[in-house]
Amino acid sequence: MNNEPNNTEKYILKESIQRLLRSGRPFALFRYPQSECVELILQDHDDVTILKKSDKNIYGFVFAPFHHTDDCPAVLIRPDIHATGWEQIATVSSRLSHSAGTTVDFHHTRCATDDVNVSSPYDAYFEDATERIRKGELKKIVLSYCQEEQGRYHLYGKEAEIFLSALTAYPNCMVSMTRTPHSGCWIGSTPETLLQREGDRWSTMALAGTRTQEEGNWDSKNLDEQDIVTQYVKDVLQQLGADVVMGENSTMHTGNLMHIRTDINFQFPAEKDTLDVLKALHPTPAVCGMPQQNAFQVILSHEGESRHYFSGYLGVIKGNEEAHIFVNLRCAHICKEATHYHAGGGITAQSQLQNEKNEIQNKLNTLKKLVSSTIQPDTPC
Repeated sequence: MNNEPNNTEKYILKESIQRLLRSGRPFALFRYPQSECVELILQDHDDVTILKKSDKNIYGFVFAPFHHTDDCPAVLIRPDIHATGWEQIATVSSRLSHSAGTTVDFHHTRCATDDVNVSSPYDAYFEDATERIRKGELKKIVLSYCQEEQGRYHLYGKEAEIFLSALTAYPNCMVSMTRTPHSGCWIGSTPETLLQREGDRWSTMALAGTRTQEEGNWDSKNLDEQDIVTQYVKDVLQQLGADVVMGENSTMHTGNLMHIRTDINFQFPAEKDTLDVLKALHPTPAVCGMPQQNAFQVILSHEGESRHYFSGYLGVIKGNEEAHIFVNLRCAHICKEATHYHAGGGITAQSQLQNEKNEIQNKLNTLKKLVSSTIQPDTPC
């Protein structure tokens, strides 16, 4: 499968993205894994819907944070316009006018400017996490890291080039650019499916463990981490009444990184609302930890609200007929003053500090290396 657009398509999409950003309208531009088709969901107006716990049977593109707050809500981009393919997207974007308002620039908590290897806060969080694991309070916890970049790695004004490069670099990932007044602009490339639905057929995946291609076979730490996620997902689905069929572990390649993947298919004996299942699954131990609520509270106490939409979820929901939802990983939040890159890693009893730092830095570099290879050194910042 050739996922790389030709030069004409690249030019068309680049111009279209720039018009979308200038329009000020909420939109989601995305391409599913192993697909050649880029899709656009665009609203007519900027009043996006803020999702509530009681909502059911929704239609549109959902963009949800790790932790829902008034300042960082889950939003729904309504499919007033749904364009598929380069030509349709170009036609839609050509009709957009330039917004007279200010550019969307959602406030982001300031992050560290150093990489994780010279960051003392992460060291302290790791020590606290491993101590809690030794005491039996936790079995696993995911610690995240946010790195703030200016200069060459700042993506403001370069969103179109990075999105185009990501389409080619990550054919096995959901590549997306999402912008709303409540979230600002995010771009990412995620390998992890949270929920798929086609009528009464449902599926998800457990995805954990990370290594580079040079590191050899999976070690016991990564296999244990995968088992925790897999068992959690199975338990949640069975508690909801699902008939669950577990797949075998396999290795998933995403750029220069590899992960352990377990596909999980399931069905319910009666009708289920898509959002109810989604809320039951999120956050999985792949982005949070076990026991879930203990890990969730420790994460909030250490990280505050710095994750925002990182490790939340995004994707299309078509009522109770269809859903394609992914965990928001390998992502960056693009503001005027800086770009905030996000990544995280799971801590278990077998974790070692330097190994975890290396894993996080490798994940941060997923997008940063793409920037480095896409943006020329003499490009003004």
